[in-house]
Amino acid sequence: MKTDFYTQIHKALRHCLFTFSIQIGSSDYTLPSVGQHNHNDLMRVLDLLKLHAVHEEKFLHPLIKKKLNQVDELNHEHQMQESELVALEQASLEIICSSDKQERIYKGLLFYRKLNCFIANYLRHLEDEESLTPIIQQSFSDQELIHALETLLKSFTQEEILDSITYMLPALNVQEQLNMMQKILAKAEEQTRDRMLKQAKNALSPLKWRQLNTNLG
Repeated sequence: MKTDFYTQIHKALRHCLFTFSIQIGSSDYTLPSVGQHNHNDLMRVLDLLKLHAVHEEKFLHPLIKKKLNQVDELNHEHQMQESELVALEQASLEIICSSDKQERIYKGLLFYRKLNCFIANYLRHLEDEESLTPIIQQSFSDQELIHALETLLKSFTQEEILDSITYMLPALNVQEQLNMMQKILAKAEEQTRDRMLKQAKNALSPLKWRQLNTNLG
């Protein structure tokens, strides 16, 4: 099977966005602390989306642009998303700044709707990228694709690898989880392996962790 840039990371992004949307929809904004808690989680989601866009533009798009003309459109979509992310952050801050619980409830609903409008648009962007996968695989050798992907992965700091375990594993199926952890552990220094395994354990349900741990041997 040829290298696929998009499927697994996009699974993770969808999982993060859907989980956060459910969290926001079920939030009790009568409690003043909820707004700040949700805002902190929002910023983590936004940081992930921004980092993903940077990774694509720096490591994948230069290769794709050699043979395909869709890259400029994808980069433009990233630029449009930046203003949407700013609007989400501002809408979240308005909840925190409100001292009236009824106003917080109302602004919380507005934020929930704005968030889901963004998610709807973002899902279309992910589909636009994923629809290019067969064309990319036909246009480039697997060696070229692997080189681009490995260059991206080598740019990750240890903390970014640990973070990726947290947001990637819950979104993947059993075989994808196993492949991911095998690759990470194969390149990890001995003193970091236990930390990575602990991160994986914390990211998964007890049942999923036992299954992964057994498969890892």
